[in-house]
Amino acid sequence: MIPRNSRFRSKMSINTNFHFESRKEGKVTICLDNKPVTYLKGARVAKFLAKTSGKDHDAQQLVMAKTTRNFKRGNERRGK
Repeated sequence: MIPRNSRFRSKMSINTNFHFESRKEGKVTICLDNKPVTYLKGARVAKFLAKTSGKDHDAQQLVMAKTTRNFKRGNERRGK
C-alpha cells in the first residue's frame, strides 16, 4: 500500500507552476502561471522564507500551494 502523503506529493509535482518573488520592501509575491495569487508581508514573509530555503523544487511547490490555499483541487468537504 502506498502511503497517503506520497500520492499527494506526486500529484502536486505534476500540475504546479508556482514561483515567488521577493520585493525590496520586504514583501513576497507568490505567483501561479505568472499571475499573482497572494502577497505576504511582515512575519509571514520570514516564516515562508524559512520554510522554502534549502528545499528542493517539489517541496517548495508544496509550501507555496499550502500558503496560497490552492492545494485542495476537488477534495473540499461539502457543508451539511
